[in-house]
Amino acid sequence: MSEQPTPNRVNRDLTARLNRFTLTRRQGIVGLAELIGLAGGIFMLVLVIVSYLYFLLPARSRLYNLQSESSLLQSRLRNSEEVVRRGESTDATVQNIHQYGRGLLAAGQKEKALEVFKYNAQKNLATDPFTPNVGLARGYTAMGDKKKAITYWEEAIKNIPEGQKANIKFYQGELDKLKTGK
Repeated sequence: MSEQPTPNRVNRDLTARLNRFTLTRRQGIVGLAELIGLAGGIFMLVLVIVSYLYFLLPARSRLYNLQSESSLLQSRLRNSEEVVRRGESTDATVQNIHQYGRGLLAAGQKEKALEVFKYNAQKNLATDPFTPNVGLARGYTAMGDKKKAITYWEEAIKNIPEGQKANIKFYQGELDKLKTGK
């Protein structure tokens, strides 16, 4: 017959185990599991702090910069729309209309930008054969009409003013990209 533990014996074993546990805690002995858990917790805390500094703060800075640039472009767009609405045709207006069209391209409004570039050419091509042609070239490039874009880039390069000759490599590069299909 197997021996059944008596309630007294069970109480003594349980009390002995409890005493060993409380003695270990009073002596401040920390086991391996506790050390590993503490190190893991500290590592996670450092990881969260580094992630915050590495990702969130620069993202906020970029967001602020993009918002200020957006408001600047919006104000330029409003000014250019006013110039187009008034239908002025001074040299400064040629540039304003052109910038308005470029702003529309940047905003993804290709069709409206092409209309603005066509309007600029209609109003100002006789006084400025360069800027309206560049606008038309950009507009047709955005619309995917390579043949017309090449024609207008060639015309713009042919009529490049003295103040733009330093940028001729850029304009030639845009033309070459269209011709090679890159």
